[in-house]
Amino acid sequence: MSVRRLYIKDAADLDRQLEGPPAVFLSASIPYERLVPKGMTSYDRRRFVETNKRYVDAARPVQVRSAVVALTRSLLMRPGRIRLVFGAHPAISPIVLSVAHDVQPEGTEPRILIFQSQYFERELPDSTLHLANWDAGLLVFTPVKRVKGKQREAWRVPSLELMRKLMVSVPNMQGAIFIGGMEGVMAEAEVFQVRNPDKQIIPIPSTGSAAAELWKKHSHRFAAAPRMAEMAQLESPHEKAPSYSLLAEHVLDQLGIK
Repeated sequence: MSVRRLYIKDAADLDRQLEGPPAVFLSASIPYERLVPKGMTSYDRRRFVETNKRYVDAARPVQVRSAVVALTRSLLMRPGRIRLVFGAHPAISPIVLSVAHDVQPEGTEPRILIFQSQYFERELPDSTLHLANWDAGLLVFTPVKRVKGKQREAWRVPSLELMRKLMVSVPNMQGAIFIGGMEGVMAEAEVFQVRNPDKQIIPIPSTGSAAAELWKKHSHRFAAAPRMAEMAQLESPHEKAPSYSLLAEHVLDQLGIK
C-alpha cells in the first residue's frame, strides 16, 4: 500500500484540507540523551546538558507507553470519528500503529494525522511510514521554512516551529494531552496555548519528565473538576499499576469528547 501523504502550503490550506470531525492533540515522547548541537556557547551547552539530564532522570518509559496505548484505544473506540493529531516520533508512532491496527477498521477515513516537516521528509523512520501506509493514518507534511542567506541546516529550527504551529491549528481542535517528553513537549504546550487559548491542556503527571512539570504548572486549572483532581493521586508515580484505561476515560470526558 502506498504512503498516504498530504502537503500543506499554509494555514489557509490547512483549514481547507483538514476541515472535519473533532480532533485531539497528543504531545508525547520518551526522554533520551541528546547530542549537544554544534556552535553552542559554553553557558548554553551547560544548560542544554543539565536540562536534558533532568528530563532523562525523570523518564518513565513504561508509563509513557501505557498511557499512549490507553489514550489511543479509548479515543478510537468512541463514536464521533474523533481524530488524533501528533508529530511523527520514532518511539510513539509504533505504539499508535499497534493500537490502531487493533481498533480501527480498514476502509474508513483517516483518523490519525501524523505531522512532519518537509525538512525531515528524507529522514522518516519506517515506523512512521508504516503508520501512514494504513487507511487510518495520514502523513501531513508542512513547508520548509527557508532562511535567506543561510545554509539548509539553519532552516531546521524554523521549519520545526512552523510545523508545530500548523499541527496545533487543525480545525475543530478540542484540547491537548501531554505524556512524558522533553523540550519538544514543553514547546508544543506553549504553542498550543497560544493558538488555542480557550482549549484545555491535560498533562499526565505519572508519565514523568515534561508532563510532570506541566502538571505542577497547570494543576490549579482542575480544582473544580473532581475526577481530574483525583487523577494526580490515582496516577501517582508511587502507584505500582496505575489504571491508564480509567485515566484515559476521565481525560476524554474532561475534554468533552463523547
